[in-house]
Amino acid sequence: MFYNDLAQIPVPAKFYSSAGVRKASKEEFQMNLKKIWAQQFRRPSGILGHYAAGFMKKNNFPYYEEMVELLDIQDCDRVLEIGCGDGHAVKLISGKNTQCRIDAIDFSDLMLRKAKKNNHQCLRNGRVRLFEGDFRMFDRFDCRYTAVFAINVVYFWNNLEEPFRKVHNLLEKNGRFIFYMSSPERIDKIPFAVKDVFNRHSLEKVKEVLIETGFENLKVTTEVKNGTDTYYVKAVKHR
Repeated sequence: MFYNDLAQIPVPAKFYSSAGVRKASKEEFQMNLKKIWAQQFRRPSGILGHYAAGFMKKNNFPYYEEMVELLDIQDCDRVLEIGCGDGHAVKLISGKNTQCRIDAIDFSDLMLRKAKKNNHQCLRNGRVRLFEGDFRMFDRFDCRYTAVFAINVVYFWNNLEEPFRKVHNLLEKNGRFIFYMSSPERIDKIPFAVKDVFNRHSLEKVKEVLIETGFENLKVTTEVKNGTDTYYVKAVKHR
């Protein structure tokens, strides 16, 4: 069972000594649990990772569809997805356009296995390539891309300058970088989004760093969900 209110979760017996004296407070237990869940949404693994993957697939589905529309993939495009998860967006793109080439990267072995299963045909014919690794440190990209995209990834980057600059370097001239993110106010409403795992990047900060790293023609589409803002951010490399 997934609890929306972690305060409902009972403290296990192991948090008491044999004499019935509490070893850890309920608040400490709940904070530890939040951190465990937060790490699973950052990098799913093990049994809990399967639950996190299922939650993300259901939650992210409308963002995948909107992202595919915004990307407007053409036959000549070579696309990179950062944090591809189970490969659902890759599958949507390859199904919508049968000529483009798609690379995707994720540093969760569990999610890469799911992505390979969901895209087995395109992997066999070479239209899709999947890489395992941390995008910021991965050094085996062997081409330039016309489009790079990411969904719910920027929260896990402490320093935006490094990954944004890398995206800029990987793009061809006039290449586009599109990503989906939630506002800090929306992140604050997620029960398990502890601050040492989920960074709160404001839209203003994101735009500032994009410009500093060479991007131009910034365009933001805002959607309001449950009273808080979410954004599709598009930036272009012109030189």
